Amino acid sequence: MKKIFLRLFQQSTILIIITICGLIVFHEPIEKLLSKTIVEHILSYCQSSFFNNIIFLFLAILIIVYSYYRRKAIIANNSFLILLATSAFYIYYRSNGHIWEFTPFFNFTYIKYADLILLSLLLLFVRWTMLTYKGKKNKVTVSSFFDDEPLNPNKQDDLGYNTFAKIIAERIESTHLEKAFAIGVNAKWGMGKTSFFNLIKQNLSSEENIIIDFNSWNSSSPKSIIQDFFDTLQDELRKYYSSLAHELRKYSDKLIALSDNNITQSIKATAGILIGDNSINSLHQEINIKLKKIDKKIIIFVDDLDRLDKSEIIEVMRLIRNTANFYNTIF
Repeated sequence: MKKIFLRLFQQSTILIIITICGLIVFHEPIEKLLSKTIVEHILSYCQSSFFNNIIFLFLAILIIVYSYYRRKAIIANNSFLILLATSAFYIYYRSNGHIWEFTPFFNFTYIKYADLILLSLLLLFVRWTMLTYKGKKNKVTVSSFFDDEPLNPNKQDDLGYNTFAKIIAERIESTHLEKAFAIGVNAKWGMGKTSFFNLIKQNLSSEENIIIDFNSWNSSSPKSIIQDFFDTLQDELRKYYSSLAHELRKYSDKLIALSDNNITQSIKATAGILIGDNSINSLHQEINIKLKKIDKKIIIFVDDLDRLDKSEIIEVMRLIRNTANFYNTIF
């Protein structure tokens, strides 16, 4: 139910709902505008006739055939919502003939040509019902394969990891340090380290902590691990302290410059003298001062270290121990 609710209130869906509300509130001027333009000059010329019956019956058959061939396709939430709203408006105006009078089929006055809208909605609803029933029917059974996805809030903790995860989370939240602190979770591949991480996150307060995921194995080289880490850190901390992102950028540029060749270092040193620059230590201090002002614990999860090679693992360890040794930060 929660997933359906979240899907319903996506950004595009909210825009559609606002549009529908606007049409309802301002329906009178919209009705007058449509009556003087589209209805009077176009739709009013559609008369009941035998030939028109054939044309609209042909269109109905096309809609049915199209719906049949698309019966296995995923139904977009927005398309269903738009068609549902359109059908609701149509039923309202169809039942209120004093506003617009819709053209009926020749010799079948109780069926309107515009009823194709309701036919489309009916077929879409049938498709949605069939797909939903099929999805429930194809749920995991005893003979099915099982995925190796880590635990998430929708999966049950069958191994009882949450008891230990809750203890770790409580200790993290009760720890306040001037420097960074590291916690290692060691286990063989496939034993559930990522699931344990996710359980710890679920037990942490999202209001008191800044929780960050850093996937070091996405980096293309040991050198880029530093850059990727600080890019991630900037994105997460910018919302709490905008100027802190600038300090982090300068700090990471300084760190990367240490591994540049002599010529590159000379050029950067000359530029620093001309435009004015801070040392690594002073930048580190400025970052710590601003982190104290934020007054939140930064908790960084570094997962999948077993995917890295030796040099990359050393770079991550150096990052945790020295480079990102910031105030009240826990790795």
